[in-house]
Amino acid sequence: MKTPWLGEGNRLRLYYFLVFSAFGLYLPFFPTWLEARGYTGVLMSAVVALTPIASLFSPPLTGLLADHLGLRGKLMSIACALTACGISAMAFIAGVYEVIPFIALLLSQAVFALFRAPAMSLAEVLALEHPSDYGGIRLFGSIGFLCAAFCSGRWLDPTEAFALPAVMAGLLWLVFIVSLSLPRLSKTAPRPALKDAARLLKAGSFRRLALTVVLTFIGFSCYHLCFSLRLTELGASANEVGSAWGIATIAEVFLMARSKQLISAFGAGRLLTFSLAFGAARWLLIAAIDNKDVLLLLQPLHAISFGLMWVSAMAVLKREIGTLGMGTGQGLYMTAMSIGSALGIWLWGPLMQSIGAGHVFWGAAIFQAAGAVFALGLISHDRELASPEPRVV
Repeated sequence: MKTPWLGEGNRLRLYYFLVFSAFGLYLPFFPTWLEARGYTGVLMSAVVALTPIASLFSPPLTGLLADHLGLRGKLMSIACALTACGISAMAFIAGVYEVIPFIALLLSQAVFALFRAPAMSLAEVLALEHPSDYGGIRLFGSIGFLCAAFCSGRWLDPTEAFALPAVMAGLLWLVFIVSLSLPRLSKTAPRPALKDAARLLKAGSFRRLALTVVLTFIGFSCYHLCFSLRLTELGASANEVGSAWGIATIAEVFLMARSKQLISAFGAGRLLTFSLAFGAARWLLIAAIDNKDVLLLLQPLHAISFGLMWVSAMAVLKREIGTLGMGTGQGLYMTAMSIGSALGIWLWGPLMQSIGAGHVFWGAAIFQAAGAVFALGLISHDRELASPEPRVV
């Protein structure tokens, strides 16, 4: 008999904690690490954009395969191992070469990018399928991100060549080990995944959600790519940058812990629309304020602009999928998110080099506001239960 702390839900929480610990190093400090290696502007965008570009294809293909064959953990473990291999190769190259060859950096990042998204999308499928509250599982990812952001800002030099990718690689190999303990097969029978994908893509509300997500992540990619550099140009230290991401994530954790009650009270569509409009206002503040201490004080706003946005979008997604294949629907959602992120990275990287990290947030606010406008159309279904079929119009 399994003890409660070894249950499936807690193993999934541990998976989220570890994988987001790795991303707690990657998101705040990878742009700084690249800049220290001499990769700025278009070259930085070329490397960073591989992650969302790879996510255009790998999550939907993995999701289709997961639903068609009824697989979950088996595919996840393969994706985790290859993700760890990509970052391990980057750490090895950084340890061997004083000047990292661009092609070697690009290839190792490509392997990481190609398999990182399936490792995450399959975890989201398991979390959405689990009877526990999704927000209560997902918040452990935020806690992992928080721990990594705080600790790395104090003990890890993001400009040092070997340390950042090496620690990320170690964490990702731990993620692989935990993935071996998660459910290997789906709890539901294999599904006609291609037919499910076609039904979802014909559903007007699902297409609206996808467009909302594209616009949202064009704006949000600016935060991921430029915020750390914005703080740095205002004189923030690595410790302060790590603290900024940590403060944001603390607020995010508290909100996710209450997300089920918020969604029940207000509806997922309303909360998604509100969070996107609020996010647009946050980007305007980042663009307008030239004081790093004030920006640090404003970091708890991340709870609404990201935490609330993410859990409400997941609730809308689950509602739109209904009883169709969760892996298929999640894969299509990840594709929409990746389209937005890729477009944003290619836009903000060169712009940041020419006009500075602060000014690009004016443009991010425009895209985020456009996402809020499209999200308005999702409010009308807030009181509907997930239907057996998506709404096809």
